[in-house]
Amino acid sequence: MNDEPKYTIGLVIYPDMTQLKLIELILEYNPLPPFGCGSPENAGSELTEAVINIGQPLMTASLTASQKAAFKLFLVS
Repeated sequence: MNDEPKYTIGLVIYPDMTQLKLIELILEYNPLPPFGCGSPENAGSELTEAVINIGQPLMTASLTASQKAAFKLFLVS
């Protein structure tokens, strides 16, 4: 039996550069971003607005869940 660690390497192919730039900005990958979009300052207003629109439903759901949890824990009335 081989006790060496196993590694999985994945490759996803995206049809256009815009999706790759959106992912880079969402992750705020900015040490050396391969597409130059790792921060809102570098990504520009159009791409930054797209990320905000993509994330808005998640942020709203997160806030709602946090408020419900705080109410259940009697942290707010």
